[in-house]
Amino acid sequence: MDRGRMNFGRALTSTGATNVGDGILLVCWAWTASLLTRDPILIALAPFMVRLGWLVFAVFAGVIADRYNRRNLIIAADFCRFFLLFALFVYMFHISPLPEPSNAWVSKTSLYILLLFAALIVGMLEVVRDNSMQTFVPSLVDTTVLEKVNGRIWGIELVANSLIGPTLGGVLLLWSPYIPYGFAALLYAIGAFLMLGLVGDFSLEKRVSTWWHDVSEAAKVLYQHEFLLKLAAIAGMWNFFFHMVLTMMILHVQETLHGSSFSYSVILASGAIGGVFGGWYGHLVVGKLGAARTAQIALLFSAPSFFAMAYAGNIWVLAMVYFLFSFSGLIWDTVSVSYRQRALPDAVRGRMNSLYRLVSFGLIPLGILASGITVKYAEIVLGRNWAILVPFLASSVGIVILSLVTWSSLDKGFSKSKK
Repeated sequence: MDRGRMNFGRALTSTGATNVGDGILLVCWAWTASLLTRDPILIALAPFMVRLGWLVFAVFAGVIADRYNRRNLIIAADFCRFFLLFALFVYMFHISPLPEPSNAWVSKTSLYILLLFAALIVGMLEVVRDNSMQTFVPSLVDTTVLEKVNGRIWGIELVANSLIGPTLGGVLLLWSPYIPYGFAALLYAIGAFLMLGLVGDFSLEKRVSTWWHDVSEAAKVLYQHEFLLKLAAIAGMWNFFFHMVLTMMILHVQETLHGSSFSYSVILASGAIGGVFGGWYGHLVVGKLGAARTAQIALLFSAPSFFAMAYAGNIWVLAMVYFLFSFSGLIWDTVSVSYRQRALPDAVRGRMNSLYRLVSFGLIPLGILASGITVKYAEIVLGRNWAILVPFLASSVGIVILSLVTWSSLDKGFSKSKK
């Protein structure tokens, strides 16, 4: 096996391992909060802190990705996550068993504060890892096969992040509330050691400009790239609505469908399987329909998906809807990421990628908070069960409006990029 394929294989395996850890935590952040409180805003605050880390650290992550060895950045981020989560694991083990959740505040203030702090720092480190890795990919493969390669990468990430990880996290939570954090820490350490095995010189040309100049230069390029900026804005609004839904999925499963942590992990796992199919066959869909039509349909499909999730009669129906939703969502990611990787030169790719994500991910924390606030105050008028469904229905309407407003822009933008 040649060096390039070996390096890519190690990098892909490392990404798979760390994404299993991400998937475990995807279940654990909000679920652990729900073990301490029943207040929907306080529950939503845990995943909000993860996304806040993405928001506040996105630009910085892009600057360092264009200045420093991207492999070393990935290794450092994974090792830091290992130490932080291992500390959380030790503390939770020490104070177990946890008290009953509080209806007004939290039953264990010190753990809740530590949980929020860990979520914030892990989110910051995750943006360094993911931005560096996505920026690194075009250096490892031929750019002519980016749709196929990105589809495979997204598929593997989804298997790890939304199938293996959440399922494993749900099972470990049934065992104890602290074991998942120790397991995730171990996976981050494995990911770091795999990246240490890459062979080659991955250093970048030393930059003499200031950090502020680097950021402003990339911001100017993004602002002038009209379609890329529109794609980021569309992704930002989609993420807002999706995370309104995802945040209240926990209470929907717990209180409306009377499911367990394992039931919740099964739903996330079904989404991962749908994403795998989307990643594996997405490039065929793009080849048949074209990038523009594929993006339009994938975006609009979220609207009936959110509506169907709200009225799913049981766990299995909800899982099937989430499967189809993730299939279309992964195809959107394949189209948009491939376009972005082709459109940007390597020297600016890290900063542009982070600025794009700042726009596209910037509304995620607001979507999470909006979900909790909506349920809390809708409950006063509609009652608890109906209030939990409001984020699903509002997001469905929001996606319809977003699709109508951006339909022609997607057609023109992707059609122009082919010329």
